[in-house]
Amino acid sequence: MRLKDAAPPLFVACAGLAVSLPLWLYGLPLVGDSVLLVSWHERFAAQLFAGELYPRWLSQMSAGLGSPAFFFYAPAPFYFSALLRALLPFGSDAPRTLGVAYALALTASGLTAYAWLRRLCGSRAATAGACLYLLAPYHAAVDLYTREAYAELCAFVWIPLVLLFAERIKTCPRAGLAGLSISYALVALTHLPATLIFSPVPVAYAYFTTGRDGRARATLRVACAMALGAGLASVYLIPALTTQANASLTDMLPHLYYERWATFTRTSLGELYGRIFWGELSSACLVACAAALVASRRDESARRLVLFWSAVCALSLFMTTFASNFLWRLVPVVQKVQFPWRYNINVCAAAAAAAALVLAARRPPDARRAHARLYVFGALLVALWAFADVRTAWSDYEQALKTGGVSVPNAERWVWTVGGDAPEYKPRWANSNADTRSSEIARALCGGATVPATGCVHTDETDAEIAIERWRPRDIALRVNSPRGAALVVAQFYYAGWSARLDGQPLPVGYTKPDGIITLDAPAGSHAISLRLEPARAETAGRVLSACSLALLALVVAAPRRRRASHGA
Repeated sequence: MRLKDAAPPLFVACAGLAVSLPLWLYGLPLVGDSVLLVSWHERFAAQLFAGELYPRWLSQMSAGLGSPAFFFYAPAPFYFSALLRALLPFGSDAPRTLGVAYALALTASGLTAYAWLRRLCGSRAATAGACLYLLAPYHAAVDLYTREAYAELCAFVWIPLVLLFAERIKTCPRAGLAGLSISYALVALTHLPATLIFSPVPVAYAYFTTGRDGRARATLRVACAMALGAGLASVYLIPALTTQANASLTDMLPHLYYERWATFTRTSLGELYGRIFWGELSSACLVACAAALVASRRDESARRLVLFWSAVCALSLFMTTFASNFLWRLVPVVQKVQFPWRYNINVCAAAAAAAALVLAARRPPDARRAHARLYVFGALLVALWAFADVRTAWSDYEQALKTGGVSVPNAERWVWTVGGDAPEYKPRWANSNADTRSSEIARALCGGATVPATGCVHTDETDAEIAIERWRPRDIALRVNSPRGAALVVAQFYYAGWSARLDGQPLPVGYTKPDGIITLDAPAGSHAISLRLEPARAETAGRVLSACSLALLALVVAAPRRRRASHGA
């Protein structure tokens, strides 16, 4: 690669590193959800390195009582952070490792945005658009530094690639289909609400940006590629979508989100709302400037694309207002988005694309002076974006720098104190005990604040002898010796799929009420008991569908080679 070709992506990478510099230097501030993310990261990595290829049940979460979090939460970002844990010299320092993961995700999103925009316009315009994608207030100031939304931040990496291959599929169908299906699968494996929000965009993009002759064909190709991508991600999607009744996700009442958490019409509901509101307003102004600038351009293609992205921006912002409540009620699946402000994901892509297309479009000589004010206004908006990002980062790190940050042990104690997991992922059999803290239950069972890594089993029979022979995620083996029999309480939450065998024969599995902890009845004598959380039908179906989709993708990629080889023979 020539230096001239390498300079633009290198500049974008440097911009990403500059925006995320505090994360490189000091790690992730442990505030809000980031403390829970640290705990998930540690447990996921530990089980992955112990040989479990897809850790769904985190046995040491909830003060050691277990959690089904990764039956529902997308796993891809945590595979990435686990890889960094293994590669980085300070990998055992979870906040620093996650800080690097956040910084790399932000930087990678700029590079993928450059690759997408470079196909639409020149390298200079693509560089500017990619930097805007990095600096967008919702992306950097909100997702990176305010909410520290790790999975949603990682979704920004794959969205430009979906759009890149949605464009390429028009001219190179097989390569475009393969790239689009893989990148869309990565979006789904990274953040499910972002997938739901973004999914209509590639299909609409193919339809509205293609000429009449090829419109139906291009739209069908994009839809088929996305369907194949969903198939690739089925190993996660099918259990996540079909087993939600096993957790407490219904406690997250949708109306509390789309009715009370709309942000575009709320400017005085706290720091988070203020940042989101002004990010939305400034992004809308930037897209409006782009639309005004391109209106008099001679480039019909640029006008069509900017019009498309203006519509995406307008519709996405509409979904954040109270006026859209009827749509949230009319289409219940949209309620899975939870927070209306997440529609800013589309707004960030729209602002970056519109700005890059305007910079690359041909300008009539007589319109340069007339448009100078719009250019100045747009430049001021971008300057304000950069200022907002720096100010937000400083406000987050100022206290951490004064106090030396929050250590991992303190973070762990915080997690145990509040219950050890997000309440929506607590098994539904413990719903009636939602206000009881997991650490209190664990202390009652094991005599300590948390369940030890080797596990514990409680019984009221003082003459019963219990030996734990194996305690692994989803796999527990016990040896019980009791002259009169014993009622055992195993320190794991009950969940659909737990099954037990007594000396090789089926043994009923129960649970305590209202705590939802596994119970077993061991008869008199000496017995071997095995307890396993077996893969549900949804897990098996997901694996099979992902394998079939992967085989189909390989067939699509390999088919041209076989044809060329037979033609040459």
